[in-house]
Amino acid sequence: MTQRNLFALQNSTTIFALSLSRFCLSEFLDCFLIGFSEVEYVRWTPSARHCCRRVNLKGIRMQLIVHIALVVKDYDEAIDFYVNKLGFELLDDTYQPEQDKRWVVVAPYGGKGTTLLLARASKPEQETFIGNQAGGRVFLFLSTNDFYKDYSNYKEKGIVFIREPKETEYGMVAVFKDLYGNLWDLVQFTDNHPMNTRF
Repeated sequence: MTQRNLFALQNSTTIFALSLSRFCLSEFLDCFLIGFSEVEYVRWTPSARHCCRRVNLKGIRMQLIVHIALVVKDYDEAIDFYVNKLGFELLDDTYQPEQDKRWVVVAPYGGKGTTLLLARASKPEQETFIGNQAGGRVFLFLSTNDFYKDYSNYKEKGIVFIREPKETEYGMVAVFKDLYGNLWDLVQFTDNHPMNTRF
């Protein structure tokens, strides 16, 4: 099937898919609708050769990981590192008086995926995990679409890389430490890597 000018409009419960081609989009969408519980068809004027299939998303199970808690020693020094050195956005910094703590959330600038919750250690047993949440393994993976630009920028800002850039079968990668010692991969996946379909 051929189509052109394909676009989608989405709100919280409904996706509209439209095609301005001479073919209705219904057969094109069939492969995406398996398992959808409520489907309604709306066909517009044949002369205009437009068609629309509306998919009701109510009742469809959708999940995502919203936050990963990163144990830190101090809120402000952690914010300074992630915002001023890594270039992340500060999405939230709210004081919660009932627990005498702050809800601090950062994320890569412009990203729409998982965010980091900067959680200050409040007990001695939590303090032992600062900088070592993965037992010495790489803990977090920062994807980029411009590896050498980010790598050079981080080096200029004093970020310590413990493994220099290396080309692998899945892309370019280097390993750096955050201010407490947690290990991160800076990675740019190859064009055909399956992770690219998730961004």
